[in-house]
Amino acid sequence: YRYVRGYGVSPFEVVSVLIIVFALLDRSQGRYEYEADARCLKFRKRSWIGSKDIEVSYRDIIGIYKYKAKLIGYWKFRRTYRLNSALDGRMVWAIAYKVGVSGKPEHYERIYFKPSDEMLQYLSARMPGKVMVPETQIVVDAFRDEEAGKNK
Repeated sequence: YRYVRGYGVSPFEVVSVLIIVFALLDRSQGRYEYEADARCLKFRKRSWIGSKDIEVSYRDIIGIYKYKAKLIGYWKFRRTYRLNSALDGRMVWAIAYKVGVSGKPEHYERIYFKPSDEMLQYLSARMPGKVMVPETQIVVDAFRDEEAGKNK
């Protein structure tokens, strides 16, 4: 608007607008694929900016819960991946899992995704008691696993 009216525009303003446009296009136009096999969950993201493949082993998953935005969460995650289209109208679910080297957990990460009902049913059968549970139960399970790891 300022440029059209003849006022000066700083490069910072132009770059800021471009970053916002790219972020919105990436979230809305990305293509996401979810695949569950015998060992792990596989996530594929394809977009203009690039592609990303993530594999999460079933044994590393703490739980899958309904995502609900909040100001302060119960648990600190090192990374959060948003692997869902902003234009998809389905419910957002979150997978909390541990990441570590040689079986020793170093930190926790999560993935936001929008699975189908069939995938949630398959995962519920594959991992009983870990799918479609409250977030508070996942936090308690994570603390229990962390304390069990310290006591070994």
